[in-house]
Amino acid sequence: MLRPYKQPPEFSQTQMTTAGSQDAPIEIFGGLVTDMSPADLPHGVSPDCQDLVFSNGGVQTRPGLQALFGPLSGNPTVNYVKTYETLNATLRTMALDSNGVLYKETTPGTLASVATGLAANAYANSTTLFGREYLANQRRQNRQRPAAPVR
Repeated sequence: MLRPYKQPPEFSQTQMTTAGSQDAPIEIFGGLVTDMSPADLPHGVSPDCQDLVFSNGGVQTRPGLQALFGPLSGNPTVNYVKTYETLNATLRTMALDSNGVLYKETTPGTLASVATGLAANAYANSTTLFGREYLANQRRQNRQRPAAPVR
């Protein structure tokens, strides 16, 4: 499972050799431009910079996502993942797999089963209220939506 990208790490700079290279001047180094058609953009700008990190005088591709959890037992499909915040400001991740098992992150990087026997191949939606996560799961073919609070 993947966790959303949060904060870029400190970047180290590597030295590149200029042997055999030629100068190619760029007159405009403009970055992101969203108010023009991509076909009409001048050199040096981009209509899509979602995978870039801009630093003072430089541009790099950002590191992206990293795996935080190992594979689940039986290698099921994960149909629901959400990170929510408890009353004491603890971030907790929940996941529902296609076997009907609901997991909760007990310690950072560790998922533990908190409920089994839920509908197989169900999808879920949830909301956080007063430090609790209220979860509704649904099997697409029957449109059943049993709700259960998770602490």
